[in-house]
Amino acid sequence: PRIPRHIHNPPGPPQNPKNRMTPVIGILLELLMPSSHRRYAAWTPDRFRSWAAQIGPNTEGLIVAVLASRRHPEQGFRTCLGILKLYRGVDPSLAEAVSARALEIGALNCKSVAALLARKPAAAREGAPSTLFDHANLRGPGYYH
Repeated sequence: PRIPRHIHNPPGPPQNPKNRMTPVIGILLELLMPSSHRRYAAWTPDRFRSWAAQIGPNTEGLIVAVLASRRHPEQGFRTCLGILKLYRGVDPSLAEAVSARALEIGALNCKSVAALLARKPAAAREGAPSTLFDHANLRGPGYYH
């Protein structure tokens, strides 16, 4: 004789024992995680976007580009944190100009942004595109058209 299902299992879909433990395992993993890692567990891409948006739209665009350039957004968290740390004591207009330039040339790491911030603060403040050099023998783009 066959035993009815409702005697062994409660009504509803069959329960997988692994699925019942999922919330408990998540809590345990968080408790067993080192304290230095628990801080990073709360970071999300939206959190970095909101931090960057407080500086300006170009900075937000740079942070979005950094996160999008990585296979997994979590791989760009440290880079984003480094960029935002670089901008901590900087005038927002300068940070915006540097972010715009970094997006323009595709500088999506902290070292490149630091170099832009250190080398061209005057050009970044003016917002003028920087040329490599100006010489009388250079024809320019209008010559060929």
